[in-house]
Amino acid sequence: MKRIICLIDFSETSLNALEFATNLCQNLKSELTLAYIFTETEFNKIINRDEIGDLSSLKDEALEKMKAIASGIDKTRKQSGLSPIKCVIESGQFNEKVLDLISSQQADLIVMGTDGAGNIIESWLGSSSTQIVELSDVPVLIVPFTAQFSSLNSIVFASNFDEEELASLDQLTEIADSCNSALTVLHLYRNGHQPNLELEEKMKAKIGNSKANLISRHYDGDMTLAIDHYMNENDSDLLALVKTERNFIERLFNPGLTRRMTYLVKYPLLVFKANN
Repeated sequence: MKRIICLIDFSETSLNALEFATNLCQNLKSELTLAYIFTETEFNKIINRDEIGDLSSLKDEALEKMKAIASGIDKTRKQSGLSPIKCVIESGQFNEKVLDLISSQQADLIVMGTDGAGNIIESWLGSSSTQIVELSDVPVLIVPFTAQFSSLNSIVFASNFDEEELASLDQLTEIADSCNSALTVLHLYRNGHQPNLELEEKMKAKIGNSKANLISRHYDGDMTLAIDHYMNENDSDLLALVKTERNFIERLFNPGLTRRMTYLVKYPLLVFKANN
């Protein structure tokens, strides 16, 4: 992952996500682009103006803010031999502009913040983050406001043991190696079912990190709660999974599971699309 875009809007939520993006870029030696996408009305609210000003001047003000943020981060990046942060401002339809940026910047990862459990419906079921997860062909790291970066000591990859997860596991192993993180491939299956042993062996072969391991566990009840229990039980720092048409992430975005999903907004969620 050589090019990472962090979406910001100067809110505390997005700046919290930026801290995750900054540290991830530091470990991966990646280029970092800050991107701000706004409508005039939205930006007017941010700068507390009674009247909407000229779009060009609003962009200039936003760019100055972004440069000030980037300048502080660049001091550390320069010491590590990393390139200066790019700042990009776009106006228009949010999803469309994000997809355009992914293409024009040749991004490998999108990082964005989301509000906490108190705003769960907006944050997960009707938010920009959910829509970007649906539309993006590159991985999306969603950082809840309640998550505070300390380190990525433990990463959990919740797996269905699907063939289409293998490419994503390669990318995740790269992140784990670069961050010196322990990587656990967690396969949960219901009582009465058995894991696919052939794919389990392929998963084991893919894991090159000496700190990585593979765990298969049966569960009863709801899988989202089972994942959350494992994350909390093992004090894990990041949950990764692959979005396919058949796996449990589809259920994470089901309105009927809103209450259960509040458990999953306490730590960052890295979502890959199948066959990335």
